[in-house]
Amino acid sequence: MVRPYWGLLAAGLATTTVASVLDGFVLIILIPLLKHLFGTSGALRTGSTELEAWVDRLVDPLVAGLSPGAAAARLVVVLALGLLIKNVLSYASTQITVRAQEGLVRDLRVRLFDHLLTLDLGFFQRTRAGQLISALITEVDQTKTVITASLVSLFQNLVVVAVTLWVLSQISTLLYSLVHLG
Repeated sequence: MVRPYWGLLAAGLATTTVASVLDGFVLIILIPLLKHLFGTSGALRTGSTELEAWVDRLVDPLVAGLSPGAAAARLVVVLALGLLIKNVLSYASTQITVRAQEGLVRDLRVRLFDHLLTLDLGFFQRTRAGQLISALITEVDQTKTVITASLVSLFQNLVVVAVTLWVLSQISTLLYSLVHLG
């Protein structure tokens, strides 16, 4: 039943992944922003980890020759753009996933209705109408939640946790040794 929607689900997971990575990017951009806000000006080459050195290489062209206040303002714009893109991708992911979910629900209900049309009249005399309506509405919606919404949410949360742990391990040498040395 899910096979026709693999493309949509993959697109939803891809946009979710990119949005989650942008969450990490926003966290990373806070490093030079806080350095500029709290008085570290000029070159940002004081980083002690690979992440900070990478951020310095990324941010230096944006803030070269600017006063600390102007550099902080430019970094706030970059931060706002990162948040905007992340939120647009999160919205797109939700819309794509909902499209797949609703298509799956429609297909399930059509199959159930087609099956009901093949049943003999005795089945309908033994079964209450409320049970049939409940099966067609409630149980199909629960199936949708289990199959699509829960899986997408699980994947998104795993990516967010992995990105956040990686960023934090790059910021903190103690956390880095705990994550990488095990």
